[in-house]
Amino acid sequence: MRDQSLELFRSAVIASTLLAASLAPAHAGPFPTRPIQVIVSYPAGGAYDTATRIIAPKMSEILGQPLVIIPKPGASGSLAVGFVLKSPPDGYTLSSTATASLTLNPVYMKELTYTYKDAAPIGTFAVEVNAIVVRTDSKWKTFAALLDDATKNPGKLTYGSPGPKSVSTTVMEVIKAERGLNVVSVPFVGSPPVAVALLGKQVDFGTLALSVAAPMIKAGQLRLLAVGGTQRSPMFPDVKTFKELGFKTADLQLKIGLFASAKTPRATMKILSDAFAKAAADPQVSTQLAKVGLLPLVEDSKAAETALRQEMQDVNKISEILKITK
Repeated sequence: MRDQSLELFRSAVIASTLLAASLAPAHAGPFPTRPIQVIVSYPAGGAYDTATRIIAPKMSEILGQPLVIIPKPGASGSLAVGFVLKSPPDGYTLSSTATASLTLNPVYMKELTYTYKDAAPIGTFAVEVNAIVVRTDSKWKTFAALLDDATKNPGKLTYGSPGPKSVSTTVMEVIKAERGLNVVSVPFVGSPPVAVALLGKQVDFGTLALSVAAPMIKAGQLRLLAVGGTQRSPMFPDVKTFKELGFKTADLQLKIGLFASAKTPRATMKILSDAFAKAAADPQVSTQLAKVGLLPLVEDSKAAETALRQEMQDVNKISEILKITK
């Protein structure tokens, strides 16, 4: 009888152990053991969504788990970033966004509860280039000619912008401040409406994403006058950058990167960063990014963190120049 009771006790212990194991969290094993969500800050089909879908499959192969892309647009990219930073910092919810969502948005928006220090870069992999464009039937053949006309006719020229808090608009406002120009901004929601308004002759020129303008430039509908960034676009190598044209503080870039919460465990961040570095180094990734009008620019986690701090300093300078108040 005693042996039977002992055997029953042993069986109960084994059953309890097996039950506890079956109820253990799905992430108890080595990271990752389940799909990873990538929350994109901008609409489906846009440059950021497209860029993320280019690099995600490569990272999935390396990590052995799918990266599920979920667009969550709103508040100039801040809605998605805020969602990610409020999620459990376990590496299973990542942000694909513009670095401006972490640097420029907190300067403009008093309601934001995060700063760039709350996010940890996994890496940046592309730049959405700013573009200044006019219609091909426009009298302006160069950016210098456009600015000269704006100087001589204060308050008469209008430009379409992707919104008052966008990087494209901020850069144009810096150019205006540097040259003392009086040009009227006409804000739209995103780059595509800017292109439509420009073609419809509702505005004189536009500042928008090059990836949106590129097809219309190639089709002969728009003329490209200048681009942002630190280097010329491979698609239009004859067009000068703002810096080449003599503007000191107008090179704020639309960098696209992957980010996690700064509270994410270091071991998890290393796994993500290593996978990102391998994926971003794949020649197919850079080729596909270039095809959609993006400028491939790979920065690993350390380089991206350094660049993010520098961008914050640049944004603070711009904020002082434009007297931005939240």
